[in-house]
Amino acid sequence: MDFPTRKQQKRTIYLVLVATGLVCLALGVIIGWFSNNNPRENISPNDVPNNHFEHKQHLLQMEDSFQRILNELNKENIRSNLKNYTSKQRLAGTQNVKDMVKYIAQQWRDNGLDKVEVTPYEVLMSYPNITNPNRVEIVIANGGPIFTSAFVEKALDDDGNQSDIIPPYNSWAPAGVAEVPI
Repeated sequence: MDFPTRKQQKRTIYLVLVATGLVCLALGVIIGWFSNNNPRENISPNDVPNNHFEHKQHLLQMEDSFQRILNELNKENIRSNLKNYTSKQRLAGTQNVKDMVKYIAQQWRDNGLDKVEVTPYEVLMSYPNITNPNRVEIVIANGGPIFTSAFVEKALDDDGNQSDIIPPYNSWAPAGVAEVPI
């Protein structure tokens, strides 16, 4: 009795796998065909828009709403609001921020929002010490500083010339001295 060679065994395995795959594919097609032969029979008339009229009407309403919103936009109002929002420095947790929050909440109420809530937060941030300001210095090993950062930045225009401007500082870093050899 002759045993099949290794090559014949591989060929037989491949043929069985291909045949099994084709049978499974055919069964899937047959099951799919007979389980839902005509999908329109399973849909009620209430599920389909009448000649797409309802869908078109909905799209027209959305377009009208969008156009009304665009017509309500006013460049001067936007400019005025932005000027108001940015005219003062608003450092987190300060009175200026609280005042702006109250102002915006009132604007939203005046513009028709039913419910406006302001949630208070405790701001955990260090603030600059105006009497002992932060600064960065580059100091050479055997002498004094060769660079010291400015306490205030030069104003770019007249709007920047305000006495209540907070000087630059690192809000999340504790005060102290850091030395690094270069």
